[in-house]
Amino acid sequence: MGPLPTMSHFGGLTFKAVAVALVLIVAHPIELAQAQFMNGATLASCVSLTEPGFIPQPAGTNPFNITYSLSFYRPGDIIRGTERLKSVFPELPVIAFKRPSNLRDILVRASFRDDTPLGESKTETTGSSPCTQNCKTCLLVDSTGAFQSNQTKRTFQIRHKINCLSKNVIYLIYCNICNLQYIGESKNTLRMRMTQHRSAIKTKKIYQPVANHFNLQNHSIENLRVIAIDQNDSWTDKSRKAKENFWELNLKTTAPFGLNIRNDLPSQINQNNSFTITTESEN
Repeated sequence: MGPLPTMSHFGGLTFKAVAVALVLIVAHPIELAQAQFMNGATLASCVSLTEPGFIPQPAGTNPFNITYSLSFYRPGDIIRGTERLKSVFPELPVIAFKRPSNLRDILVRASFRDDTPLGESKTETTGSSPCTQNCKTCLLVDSTGAFQSNQTKRTFQIRHKINCLSKNVIYLIYCNICNLQYIGESKNTLRMRMTQHRSAIKTKKIYQPVANHFNLQNHSIENLRVIAIDQNDSWTDKSRKAKENFWELNLKTTAPFGLNIRNDLPSQINQNNSFTITTESEN
């Protein structure tokens, strides 16, 4: 290898920058001989002067330029060879090569773009929500991750992601005027079941508890809200009915506390369109 460059080769750089350049030349003479287009300032900017907490800095703004990172220790013997270099470099410089970005790296993504808004969880949220297809049931469904018994005030979390198109569901209907609640179940979609409820209300089928309530004075379908609270694709008809009874008991939605009529409690509708509950002992 020929004689080392002098200070004049580096355009008035500081002694520290020149020392860095000399270390590079000694450590990588072949690579630097092939990089004669790099001036002294660019050369000096490619090198980390301290080892701890090093953050690689790119050489210029061109994405195809070579950048450097933490990994190389051979120049340590050179720096420790003189007192002046040791005073300039109390900690060894870290020098390394990194493959430059190519056109593929710039144009091709390694994965799909993450469109999750800043501050929101990437995990799929559970809860009740409309199906976003602008169906008539969407107007009635609450978007929520929890629901509460209006009798016990106990709150329950919804453990599944449920919407108008979900099948094998348990749902909670409530009146936004008097807050009475009703638990129902459906093997079909929630949308189909709510269509049946709307039809019963419209045609005044007052022998049905939901239709009866929303045909009371100052009540209408506009006062009906629904929350999908539970769902399981593997439920049989028997297990789904058992789950419906479970939620009726836990939320206390049976009359007179709610709108549900227990099958084992005979009921009738009087002339005032209100439900009368009778037990076996009263017959």
